[in-house]
Amino acid sequence: MSPFTIIFFGPPGSGKGTQVKLLERFLKEHDPDRRQVSVSTGEHFRAIVNKETYSSKLMRATLERGDLQPEFIAIWLWSGIFIEELKGDEHIITDGFPRMPLEGKVFDTALTFYQRESPHILHLKLTEEQAIQRLNLRQTKEGRADDQSSARGLRFKLYNEKTLPTIEVLRENPRYHYHEVNGERTVEEIHHDILKILSLS
Repeated sequence: MSPFTIIFFGPPGSGKGTQVKLLERFLKEHDPDRRQVSVSTGEHFRAIVNKETYSSKLMRATLERGDLQPEFIAIWLWSGIFIEELKGDEHIITDGFPRMPLEGKVFDTALTFYQRESPHILHLKLTEEQAIQRLNLRQTKEGRADDQSSARGLRFKLYNEKTLPTIEVLRENPRYHYHEVNGERTVEEIHHDILKILSLS
């Protein structure tokens, strides 16, 4: 098995994190000798927000509004992980970034620098109504600040206005393999579809 570079996209509530974990588990079982570097900017943002610094306070307010963190923080975060952790022969899985056009351009330079050939974009698609139902369930279970109803409208607005154009920029790049995934099915069905897309089943 060759090393994969896999970029997960999808609106809030699309289940990206769940699918990332399932794919990580599959790759660990079927390619146990290869390292994995998985990066979720959302998880790292939430970890920083829980600290007591000036930056954390500003980021917490941004998170509670449902707004996107500024590009410089996102780029600093995942760039640092790449610089410290990449060794050249690992699977790379990203969850939900790049989210804005500038970040997308920088991200592409990183993949070029690290000579990551043929990255796969997995775009989980579902209706906003279905996504909101899932966010309601997640808010009940986890209580995430960015899942609160007051923040949802802005999150979907920013996804449509910022992230979708970023996806299109990468999609138009011939180096990337773009795949749409029906995200309205069960977790198991989506996972099976992803394995099929990646020729892993």
